[in-house]
This record gives sequence, C-alpha cells and structure tokens, in this order.
Amino acid sequence: MLLAAGAPTSIDPALGTAPDVAFATCAFLYNYPDRPFPEGSRLRPEVAAGEPHVSEDGRTYRFRIRPGFRFSPPSNEPVTAAAFKRTLERVLNPKINAYDRQAARDISGADDYLAGRTKRLSGVSARDGTLVIRLTKPMPDLLARLASPAFCAVPRGTPRNAEAVDPVPSAGPYYVDSYTPERSLVLRRNPNYGGDRPQGLEEIRFEYGVPVERGVKEVEAGRADSVALQPGEGAAQVSAKVEQRLEARYGPGSEAAQAGRQQLFTQDTPAMDSYVFNTHRGPFADPRLRRAVNYAIDRPALAVDTGFGFRGKPTDQYIPPGIPGFEDEAIYPLDGPDLAAARRLAGDERHHALLYTCELPGCTQDAQILRSNLEAIGIDLEVREFPVEEFFRTILGTGRQWDLASWGWAVDYVDPSDFINNQFGPGAEHPGGFRDPGLWRRMAAASRLTGEARLRAYARLDRELAERAAPAAAFASTTQTYFLSASIGCQVPHPIYGLDLAALCVRDEAQ
Repeated sequence: MLLAAGAPTSIDPALGTAPDVAFATCAFLYNYPDRPFPEGSRLRPEVAAGEPHVSEDGRTYRFRIRPGFRFSPPSNEPVTAAAFKRTLERVLNPKINAYDRQAARDISGADDYLAGRTKRLSGVSARDGTLVIRLTKPMPDLLARLASPAFCAVPRGTPRNAEAVDPVPSAGPYYVDSYTPERSLVLRRNPNYGGDRPQGLEEIRFEYGVPVERGVKEVEAGRADSVALQPGEGAAQVSAKVEQRLEARYGPGSEAAQAGRQQLFTQDTPAMDSYVFNTHRGPFADPRLRRAVNYAIDRPALAVDTGFGFRGKPTDQYIPPGIPGFEDEAIYPLDGPDLAAARRLAGDERHHALLYTCELPGCTQDAQILRSNLEAIGIDLEVREFPVEEFFRTILGTGRQWDLASWGWAVDYVDPSDFINNQFGPGAEHPGGFRDPGLWRRMAAASRLTGEARLRAYARLDRELAERAAPAAAFASTTQTYFLSASIGCQVPHPIYGLDLAALCVRDEAQ
C-alpha cells in the first residue's frame, strides 16, 4: 500500500490525474523509458511503429500503429489509430476543458472544434492502422507534446464530459480497478498489455488523506510500502528531526544502503521555483539590479521550502535537471549570497520594492529570507501575502503593481521550450511581462530546430537568459523524497514521473 496526503483531482488523464498514475496506466504514441536521467528523458516509440513520416513542410505527420496493444478490462479492445484520434478529439472537446488542450491548439481545425463551431476535428484522421495529424504550422516538439498524460489512448465509449468519475480503461502496464474520491485508488496489472515496460507488482493500492508522519510510522513498521515526505501545498511536512533520522538510518550514506537495502530516496522533479521581476516598472526594470538580486539571494535557505510545500535543490537556471537541454552551469552562487558582486551591480542608491507572495508557511518563511538578503544590498522589501488562488489571480492580472512575485513552473511537456519560450517568450504566461526582441528571435529560432541542435540552442539560451537578462531569480529545482518499506525494491527515480510505479517489485527475501 502506498500512502499519500492528498488525492488526485481526477483519475481521467485528460483532466490531470496524478503523473505517477498516468505513467503506470497510460499508453502513448511515444513514451519515456523506465530509466533514470538521461535515458528516462529520451522519447522512444511505444504504440507508434517507429518514427513518424513528416512532410517536407513539417505540417503533416503520419504514424503507423503497432499491433498487440489492447485496453484493460472491461474494454479489452485493440489500441488502434482511431483510439488516438479519439483522444485528440476528447482533449480538445469544449465539454472536457482538458488541462493540456493548449498543447494541441496548432492542429488544423482545433480552434473551431474547441469553440464548438464544428463536431469534427478536421486535422486528424485514422485509417488502416495509420494516424495522420495536420498542423497549421511546423511543430518540431509535437512528439513531446503527444507524450503528455492528457494524450493517453482511450477506448470507444469514453465519456466526453468532465463529470464522469468511473475509471477509464487504459492500455499501459496497469489500469485503474477502483477509485474512491479522496480515499483510495487501486491499480491492477493490465492482462492485455502489449508493450515491454515492467509490471513488477500484481496490485498497487493508494490510501489518501494520511498525514505524512503517520505514513512514516506505517512504512517503517512494514504496514505500508511508500510515503512521500513532501506532500505539497497546504499539507504538513515531516519534521526535520524525523527526516534526519530517516536519512541516517535508510538514506544513501546509511549502513542499509551499503548492504543494498536503501529505503530513502531523493530525486529531482521537473519543476523550478523563482522570484519573477516586474520588468515594466520600478527598480527591476534595470537588468543590473535584477542580476544583483540573483547574486544576493540565499538559495540554500530558500530551497528548504520552495513556498508551496516542496523541498528543492539550489539552482540558478530556468531549465531544471531531468529536462532535455539542461546543462549544469555556474552562473550565480548556489552555496549562499555573493554580496560583493551584488553590491557592485546594485550601486549606492537605496530602493523600495514590493513583493507579492502566498500566505502558506513556506512563502512567509522565504519572504523573510528574501527581505534580509535584499536589505544587505540597499533594497527595502515590503511583503504582501495572499491566499493561494487570489495570489495567482493577482500576479497574472493586468495591473502589475508589484515588483517581485513568487513563481514556479512545472513541466507541461518534456521539451526545453516549455521552460524558456513558454515562460519568457512573446505571449508567455510569465507574469513579469519580460520583453526582449533579440532573445525572442533566438527563442523562435531554437523552437524550429530538432535533435541535438535544438537541445544545444536551448542550453545556451538558458545560460544567457539567466546571466544577462535575468527576468527571474531562479533559486530551486524541486525535489521529492520517498520512504519505501524494506520489502520494496526495483526503484527507478524517473526524471519526469517521479517514483516509477510500474517498475517497483517485491524484494527477494534472500537479499
């Protein structure tokens, strides 16, 4: 049994089920291997039979579908090209309001279909084992977009509305056998699975609403098999004393680890946290002062709680570890402030700045750390806190009366453009209103590349954006720590999906 503080908001992949559950249950055209980084971040064909055929203009993709995949009970039907056509139509259906619908907006006819002006998605067709997708413009990251959980293949009869709560049959290694909202979820091994991914356990049970410290006791006693130590927004974290004890007894430097029986694992997750600057007004319209803040902040202290209930690893980059295109660079200090460099950039003038942040304990704690850091370089920081939903509405609004705001970005689809173009490019959701036509042209050029050239271009952009323009002060890439029982083995720290549920197995008693 796996214990969790909070339940997924939905078990429908189009509506944003838990990523680890999606990875265990879904079959995609292209998917990620059950391997750590970097192998685990490299797309490979799953239900698609090899690479797609792409037209010379880059606007038409043809995918051949492999035979042998079937949906779980009670469907049991084969996974065909029509299943993926059905998925795309469902994601873009206006009655669903799918989280990832924007990732498919460049399919021909998507705008009319999403708006309800037509009942047919004209840019997608399925016939004789071939799926054809026609685009309004070239989209070199299409395969990465289609590997997102929302594009999980679904069988005939899957409801096209957001109210359905019954489990959707799936074609991955596992399927959802039962779900009780806010209480429990049961996954079972899919007897119809036709791929080569692992199916190490017969059954995986989740119990939700379990406080993390109770979960630790249950796992340590062998009555449960896994608990995450950072349960996220609004939930109490495990105490530092308990975490230190677990680290000493079960972590990578413990005697248990030396004997091959490590139980505590910490891994990177594909998300980053930062303080975004308002580049339109006030003191941070000046890039020198933005760089000064990047030198002044205490990243290790801020990373203890990134603000929304998660731990982090100090970073100064916008692409997090685990995302293709990440290259570890030394741009700003990761071990504490460099006040000498910060003061040279900040100069002698004093400034007043207004920070908007949330009212969760981590946000409050980090705001006080930031206030102390900025005071040391002549910036008086005023802090205003808001409930979480109001906070995001406020900073994404049109007024922008703030100078700094808490900000985080979690992966939408596994491509560096999601962390660079989608945060800082024209039309981005980034609240600071960053504008740099020269960098925008480079972002557009990088987005047209493929393969290793694309990744190298984004690695350069990541460094230069942080080092020169500094539209945000990145301080942490998010991590998660899992405590597993002594009976569970075969752990794979997947760079995108966290603890790989499909790979888990029961340890051999002889070990």
